[in-house]
Amino acid sequence: MPDNDRDPGPTPAQALDACVAYYEAHAEQFQAETTDLDLEHVFARFLPHIPPGGAILEAGCGAGRDARHMALRGYRVEAFDASPAMVRLARAHAGVPVRLLDFAAMDYPPRFHGVYANASLLHLPPAALPGVLQAVARALVPGGVLYAGLKLGRGHWLRRGALPFWGHDEASLAALLAPPCPLRPVETWTTPDLRPGREGQAWLHCIARKA
Repeated sequence: MPDNDRDPGPTPAQALDACVAYYEAHAEQFQAETTDLDLEHVFARFLPHIPPGGAILEAGCGAGRDARHMALRGYRVEAFDASPAMVRLARAHAGVPVRLLDFAAMDYPPRFHGVYANASLLHLPPAALPGVLQAVARALVPGGVLYAGLKLGRGHWLRRGALPFWGHDEASLAALLAPPCPLRPVETWTTPDLRPGREGQAWLHCIARKA
């Protein structure tokens, strides 16, 4: 994983095309590799911000694991993903409404108490994030919260030579959430990546509230 951020990497359109192509080719493998991941530490911090039975939008839902988990806890969950293969898997697995949509086309009115974006915003170039965060804020009711799970680091890289990632640290995250962004940080924390072969990698987690 590189630690410099001088090269901006792919454009937003190129990153979207690369992500969709990757997940179309590896959807079932991705589902198998991630089905049993334990994210209770995330739910324990995010869900207390959501009222019982509240509305949650999962942005970049993958195969639907987390959407299903939150729906089974009684929340009203909707989801979207840019990969048709992932949308098919999520619709079959999660039991919630799932749209085929990418971040740049987010068009939700303010009706969600929470937007949950685990390991999805990290596929976007930093230059695209201010506009996406504006769209996230529009989808939230006043006081609603965003959860974002990001890779800890700087710069960009390709997994298996194909899937683009951008790393973030607390300084770059603070800059993204500074005015005029309508979201304000509530808390951040880091965790190691415990999956085999990911030793030395870590996650940066953030909860931010609509001002």
